[in-house]
Amino acid sequence: MHTIALDIVPDFQGWVGLNSGLYLDNVTITPALGIHCAPLMRLCCALKEKPYKISESATFAYSLSTIKRDVEPFIFMSEEDVVRVAERLASTIAQCAPFMRDFASYEAIASISETRSAMLGGYPEQAAVALYLMGRADEARAWLAKQLERFSAMEPATSEPFERFATKLLHLIDTQGISALASGSSSSYLEQRWKYLREAFL
Repeated sequence: MHTIALDIVPDFQGWVGLNSGLYLDNVTITPALGIHCAPLMRLCCALKEKPYKISESATFAYSLSTIKRDVEPFIFMSEEDVVRVAERLASTIAQCAPFMRDFASYEAIASISETRSAMLGGYPEQAAVALYLMGRADEARAWLAKQLERFSAMEPATSEPFERFATKLLHLIDTQGISALASGSSSSYLEQRWKYLREAFL
């Protein structure tokens, strides 16, 4: 799973994952596109006591087929296919650059992570950290309390790591207030933009 990071705006990189399938007669590439937010991912890793490596994983990502419909598969059948298919792959991904730019915000991370929280995989944690980094401490506390109640019904192997994470983040919120890194207000433009993005891409 090879990944590519594209600098798009401060703190955010466009993230491309090239998932490869190796078969007897071909190599198939299934791309995924998303966002990597370095400050958020770095803080999440620190609170989980895990090493951080920039752009190693996406903060969130979608399969290319979700973002851009009716795309033909990227299948390399022979050496003669390499240049032609690779150029089409690169061109298709380039067409999705506006998607990555439009979703490069803490507001987007909070919203998407909240909707994906049932999937676990770090999304409940990311939503809380995104709210904290936007200076929305009360919302971060409320979100953590809601998730702690949900995690309490899970197996200890799942609940205990989140409980440790939540304790550390709550301590950070209580002892180190933060000025918003991104606008926490929902302007009418932002609301309209989100409606458009959901309809266009999701």
